[in-house]
Amino acid sequence: MFQPVNLAIDKDNKFYITDFGDNTVKVYSSLDDLTIPTSVITGFNFNEKTFSFPDVLIKPAVEGGETETHNDKLFVSDPFNHVVKVYNIDDKIELIATLGGFGSGDTQFNQPSGMALNANGTELHVVDMMNHRISVWSTSTFNHIRNYGSLGHGENSGLYYPIDILHIGSGVMLVADCGHNRVVKFNANGSESTPYVVKKLDEYVKHEYDASGILSLTTKTFPLISLETDGTNFYISDLYTSNIVKFNSSWVESSTPLAIYGNGSGKVKFPKGMLVSVVGNKIYVADTMSGEIEEFTLS
Repeated sequence: MFQPVNLAIDKDNKFYITDFGDNTVKVYSSLDDLTIPTSVITGFNFNEKTFSFPDVLIKPAVEGGETETHNDKLFVSDPFNHVVKVYNIDDKIELIATLGGFGSGDTQFNQPSGMALNANGTELHVVDMMNHRISVWSTSTFNHIRNYGSLGHGENSGLYYPIDILHIGSGVMLVADCGHNRVVKFNANGSESTPYVVKKLDEYVKHEYDASGILSLTTKTFPLISLETDGTNFYISDLYTSNIVKFNSSWVESSTPLAIYGNGSGKVKFPKGMLVSVVGNKIYVADTMSGEIEEFTLS
């Protein structure tokens, strides 16, 4: 494992990990040994020098069966090929669809990033980062459905380099609006919720004068890179300080981060993607610089 940035878990508890360092998705049967994957999926372009990150997401088969040919699907956002690739993972890994292509048209992407499913799994919501919007696709026919959000800087609308998305139930999607360093809220039909801004975070760069009157740039605790929830609390990966910051259901920040910068227990370096597993009440963090997936037990 070189530079893991995101992960997903299938029904057999296999881990699918996007490796930023060598443009692959690696599959592991356990996190105990990340040296030799059981499978490697290639053909991606993850690691150009920019702020975009690939995501990986699994849509499990619906219990009782589905009418479609392929049940379990793996979605991978491929930022610099400007597509989302879809794989069948029922019995073997098989590419079955490629969504998008470079551009700003309704069915195109410019660096797709984070992804989330709607409540019943029929829609895939993709953060179209450089187009400053969310693109919605059918998970069965792979047809484009609609876009929502647009470039803007208002208090009640607008996105500026969004990077991640999270479904939190009741048809509500939270978006990490990275350029504004805030979390905003949409209904799953694409309309802005009221209030639109769920949480405005500290500016991560600002101008300050020191005691001698010298002007400098000061790096603050964010920007917001990735969102996750355990159903009650929210978690944000803070790229610059390498913290995983915890908020309660009212978005009040915990006095103690879930993880801080460093090596060893309770520490991470350059964390990106996170995934909560109900099995064992765990949260997994892609520790990009350490080349590891860190596991934390949620309290």
